[in-house]
Amino acid sequence: MGDIFGAPLAIEGILAFFMEATFIAVMFFGWNKVSKRFHLASTWLTGLGATISAWWILVANAWMQYPVGIAFNPETVRNEMVDFAAVALSPMAVAKFFHTVLSSWILGAVFVVGISCWYLLRNRQKKFALSSIKVAAAVGLFASLVTAWTGDISGVQVAKVQPMKMAAAEGLHDGGNGVPFTIAGNLKIPKMLSILATHEIDGYVPGINNLLEGGYQMPDGTTALSAEEKIKRGQTAIAALDAFRKAHKAGDEASAAVARKTLDENVKYFGYGYIKDPAHLVPNVGLTFWSFRIMVGLGGYFILFFIIVLIVSKKEKLADMRWLQRVALWTIPLATSAVRQAGW
Repeated sequence: MGDIFGAPLAIEGILAFFMEATFIAVMFFGWNKVSKRFHLASTWLTGLGATISAWWILVANAWMQYPVGIAFNPETVRNEMVDFAAVALSPMAVAKFFHTVLSSWILGAVFVVGISCWYLLRNRQKKFALSSIKVAAAVGLFASLVTAWTGDISGVQVAKVQPMKMAAAEGLHDGGNGVPFTIAGNLKIPKMLSILATHEIDGYVPGINNLLEGGYQMPDGTTALSAEEKIKRGQTAIAALDAFRKAHKAGDEASAAVARKTLDENVKYFGYGYIKDPAHLVPNVGLTFWSFRIMVGLGGYFILFFIIVLIVSKKEKLADMRWLQRVALWTIPLATSAVRQAGW
């Protein structure tokens, strides 16, 4: 995989990492050593470098989730990149980039609001703190709304190309049409999961058991294979690769062509050939289920939080609302948990 996975990481290191590593030093240690304009420019360049870095890291991550732009070469036993644009501009990469970067904006906005409220609680730099809160709350609200939107886009993509991840995140063992969204326990929203996953009120969402057993109709009209069948086809692909290499080495091009044809027909299932038990295809359902709900639940809380802070700030009442200042301060670890642990 190195020919594909290594490319965005190399670009990230050369183009972005050195840029942010250079200017972050000026940003942190440049106070009273460089001009204010150069210090401000260094701050912006650090942020720009980190954002460019995020793009290429997430391109690599998205490719692991949804491999595109590649072709398997049995002669070198390597996947080779055949379409750089498909890798760099994968729909999953675009959605991941905006979702991840803007959720980081949420964390930054919560941090600024919380620390500014810490200053208000101690009656220090009140004017600067109140101005910072207004800016951060506006940025945070924008980022929260766009993050929710990109999360919806990402959810549809995951349901399409990683259905087992979707089933685990929903704790869905047996799917169907018009599937409800489980908030917790028996608290469900009718048909909401089908809407989120397919944008259709009666859309079909397979569950864990459906994915393991197969037999349901895919969106393209084909019938889904069972996990056992995928494992068999993966084993067939592995055996065909071995046969191709032996025939190719012996100069038996006819046998190599037959093995190559079998390999091409089954190569998409190659990885399944190394699975010993279909149960290994199921993620940790409890961890995935609850981390997803913590992320989404706190995301909704942040939208409400920023709206309240903005309204109160506009009315110039925040300086006297010590309870809200404390809430803002304790929202910082919640944002860290939502973005860094439950989200990522």
